Amino acid sequence: MHKIKKILCIVELDSGTAIHEQPAVKRGQHLALRFKAKLYLFAGVYNEYLAGNRFSIAGNLEQERAEHISSVHETLKSTAQELQKIGLDVNYNAVWSHPYFESLMTYAEAVDADLIIKNSPYHKHMNRAYLSTYDWRLIKDCPLPLLLTRTAVWPEKQPIIAAVDPTHAHDKPFALDRKIMDMAQDFASSTSSELHVFHNYLTITSTLGPVSSIYYLPDYKPLDSEELKTQHQALLDELLKPYALPTDHTHLTSGTVKQQLQQLATDLDAGLVIMGAISRSRLGRLFIGNTAEKLLNVLPCDILIIHSEPASKNDGKQRPRLSRPKQ
Repeated sequence: MHKIKKILCIVELDSGTAIHEQPAVKRGQHLALRFKAKLYLFAGVYNEYLAGNRFSIAGNLEQERAEHISSVHETLKSTAQELQKIGLDVNYNAVWSHPYFESLMTYAEAVDADLIIKNSPYHKHMNRAYLSTYDWRLIKDCPLPLLLTRTAVWPEKQPIIAAVDPTHAHDKPFALDRKIMDMAQDFASSTSSELHVFHNYLTITSTLGPVSSIYYLPDYKPLDSEELKTQHQALLDELLKPYALPTDHTHLTSGTVKQQLQQLATDLDAGLVIMGAISRSRLGRLFIGNTAEKLLNVLPCDILIIHSEPASKNDGKQRPRLSRPKQ
């Protein structure tokens, strides 16, 4: 049973690209067919002149806003009708959106969306993506799975990487890795793609830099790197028991996450990386660490962000811990 039944695509009215050609809409179209899901097109409408925030010709601003929204609505309707011809169940909406994020979340909640898709282009000549302030607001505060798509063409049968942390070293709720794996397996089976799993751990040298610096730590006892690797491998194996993955599809690395995951995505020519976001604050707001921020900028493939529940909603299970190194 697919977990994704309703897909919401964010339409960008000022992108200069026809709606049906926008990467988020194209990706939503493809996934809706694969998941047999409903597709929702959302266009947030805002114009500073029609809002009365800038000099504009005197007139009935409320009527002009209504006419502008109606025009966008008709454009969405035309796009929806074309998509319906290929068998998709498509809904659409255009609303005056200021602030935009709140309008989007209101619509997503109203339609009970399972996935939001947002265009996030990757500039090959610069080897990076440039995320806007609004992109970061979505990444940090949107509670739903968020797919940042790079291109309009779906990477058919390209490998999918699920990035997990079975040690829960960053205080992630216990169930987050399971959510990542379940979603990754669903995507892989629906798109006929290979599923790979990535976990990276830090050694003392990758954490501190030059080996010589460790001798300045009081009462430092060297870590047994093989023992550390064995412990991480055991935790990863335990996490993956229900998923029956080939051994060569699990990747345990040491070093910096950014370097190792970027290298793996390049080596595999991955089409999608699925990673988690952490809810850490007392207010339940989502937190994206510095490493993840760097990854979002440098990974050339699509990125699916799965959000954790606030810690207070955890299922109460005890989190696995690494044992201390032998003295």
